[in-house]
Amino acid sequence: MKALKIVVLATGIAVLGMLALLIAAPTANHVESTIIINASAASIFKEANSFKSFHAWSPLSDPSIKYSFTGPATGVGARMSWDGPKAGRGYREITETDENERIKYMITFEGLAGRYVSEIRLEPVDGGTKVTWTYDSDYSQAAGMSGSVEKIAEMFAGPALKDGYDTGLKALKQVVESKPELD
Repeated sequence: MKALKIVVLATGIAVLGMLALLIAAPTANHVESTIIINASAASIFKEANSFKSFHAWSPLSDPSIKYSFTGPATGVGARMSWDGPKAGRGYREITETDENERIKYMITFEGLAGRYVSEIRLEPVDGGTKVTWTYDSDYSQAAGMSGSVEKIAEMFAGPALKDGYDTGLKALKQVVESKPELD
């Protein structure tokens, strides 16, 4: 009987802990990484405004993932879909661009209810271009248990996302700086 009381008490504490975590979990997450690339904004924009060589610098590249491309080759409407055993299914689509200034992507993960947006901003600076890559998620409209689980996962995923975006920007720097500069 005493063991049963301990199990019930431990279960109750665990449930209360999960409820507290759900209440405390933010409904949005923001990750941002920045790097200086020794190239013009035009050279970087050309690279990031297409998914042709996205795998060369994306921190999410994985040989087990099948990729497909639809829409225009560059700019608004260009879409890269993926399907992989670890990554699941989803797509990234360019939704807005300001030439040589920014590229905005919408990201959709199959089965996840949140809203995901990523943006690359370009700012000329002495010696090159400051590149800022952002990621924003919003679960304020997600309902039910799925949205709750996603909120908790995002709380703990922030540092890994930041590391991934840092890695991706370093790879983008290598790719862009290895090519001839655009006029």
